[in-house]
Amino acid sequence: MKILKKLSAIFICFALLFLSACNTSEPIVSNMFASQYWLTNAETDVGEINETSVYTISFVESEAEEGETQLKSTLSGTLTTNIQNTTYENQKCYKFTTSLSTSGTYTYGDKSVDFNDTITSTVYFLGISAKFFPLYSEKSVNTLSPTKVSNFEFVTLSYKVSTKYNKEENSALVKVVSTAPEDASYKVTEGERTYNKLTKNSAFLDNESLIFIPRASDLLAGFSSSFNTIDALSQRVYAMNLSVSSSAPTSEITLKDGYSIDGQPVNPTFTCYNATISISDTFSGSPLKLYYSSDAKTHGKRLVQMESELAYSLGKIVYKLKSVTHA
Repeated sequence: MKILKKLSAIFICFALLFLSACNTSEPIVSNMFASQYWLTNAETDVGEINETSVYTISFVESEAEEGETQLKSTLSGTLTTNIQNTTYENQKCYKFTTSLSTSGTYTYGDKSVDFNDTITSTVYFLGISAKFFPLYSEKSVNTLSPTKVSNFEFVTLSYKVSTKYNKEENSALVKVVSTAPEDASYKVTEGERTYNKLTKNSAFLDNESLIFIPRASDLLAGFSSSFNTIDALSQRVYAMNLSVSSSAPTSEITLKDGYSIDGQPVNPTFTCYNATISISDTFSGSPLKLYYSSDAKTHGKRLVQMESELAYSLGKIVYKLKSVTHA
């Protein structure tokens, strides 16, 4: 039961980790919904867009001390995201989908296991004037996680989450269903729960939209903005923080495997803002590191690279932009 409680802290659809706030620089409190670029136009709050981004995924080993066992992996895969304008129950909105697929082998000492993970998600949310308030989201997870709660072991989790929002009542109905086999060692807790007062003291964002939303922010050195989101497995509403480093706000990132827009190779070097998304709480963990292009005109402030550390300092997963296409 202890290990399952730890694993129920899975947060962000791509990372098996708990996040924590760790930015000690002096923050500049900023408007997370200040930038509009292509997100709005003169006629509607929801601009026209149909953009697909593909990322390659790799595993990076942790820096282990001498004699310490390291987790090793041949992990590889892709993450595909799509943002488009649409309607949901007759409301104009955005639809953001993600599809992650990874495979390979994890090895830890004399323990080794093959894996083939899939995580998919879909979220519908309103335009920028409504601060991207969500309408509906769903996520399906089938993944293997290395963990060291007491002894090291590999744990498989399989479940689905759906969330139906009511903007007028400022509430959400969340349903969790286990899709694990009957004889599985670990299963998520199933059930339904209603959450109220979602926007109390802060804006509210759906968990599945989080890596997209910062594209609507005017990121700059010392940027800091807060919001709330639901973690369905731990059954909590978390206060979150999006921030940019004050001491090192930007990085130059070169995509060594190349980069293309609509099938045409383009300059693979970007100047990016160094952003983090973290939980505003006092437990241990690591923030999700995100690198967004500073170029709104050519690259639409899109996510160029993302890094998520595995729990217990077992290594990290790195996502790098490979291509962008427009319908």
